[in-house]
Amino acid sequence: MSDPDPDDAFAPYDWEDPGEPCGALVFGVDPEGRVLMQLRDDREDVTHGGLWAPFGGGVEPGETLRQAAVRELIEETGVGLPAEKLTPFARVVSNTAARARLYHFIARLPLPPESIPVQEGAGFGFLTPRQLRGFPVAWPVRDIVRDLADRIERGEAP
Repeated sequence: MSDPDPDDAFAPYDWEDPGEPCGALVFGVDPEGRVLMQLRDDREDVTHGGLWAPFGGGVEPGETLRQAAVRELIEETGVGLPAEKLTPFARVVSNTAARARLYHFIARLPLPPESIPVQEGAGFGFLTPRQLRGFPVAWPVRDIVRDLADRIERGEAP
């Protein structure tokens, strides 16, 4: 077994031991294959303000990634999902000074868009794969969003 790459921000971390700092985010997919995304507030004090991103946030002390993802989804959308409905999807390092490891889950959302209240951010939308590729998306998730759009079109997303 080789030594971990010192430039790999995820070595030696994984989905069960994410290390600090880290965040948990959720791409909710509706029955139509659209992805729930948040339009972030367009303010200087908001990271990636004015851009689209999945819902989520920081993992609090003592929380697992799944617990944090469930909590953040409830806080930001009012949508509660069982933790076992979250499928690990992708990891990326943020471009903020903290260089946080961001863990992204996918989950099927069992409810229509009109039942989700906006609780945080400037708004939200269920975006089609085409919209995912065309909308201004936060830098850390651009490649992940494109990959997700491709998977949805190929019928590979949960």
